[in-house]
Amino acid sequence: MGHAPVGVDVLTKIPGIEFDAAWQRRVEDVIDEKTGLKANSFPPWTSIASKEAAGRLQDVADVDAVKKAQRLRPDNKKHSGTERP
Repeated sequence: MGHAPVGVDVLTKIPGIEFDAAWQRRVEDVIDEKTGLKANSFPPWTSIASKEAAGRLQDVADVDAVKKAQRLRPDNKKHSGTERP
């Protein structure tokens, strides 16, 4: 929905993702301070699981890059949200 550069993807099914597990670990953020409008998003592991399930070359490269970035983070001892439940 929407037009570039502002758009939203609405997915009814995501390969490699179990909705109930992802929903239990969703992140709620305020996206408009003035109105208090909130939106839910899934933790990073859902993107990784989806890309692993797709298995395309670019998806594999993306997963490797995300995992490398997580290892290099100064706070990598904290829960990063990349782990699956």
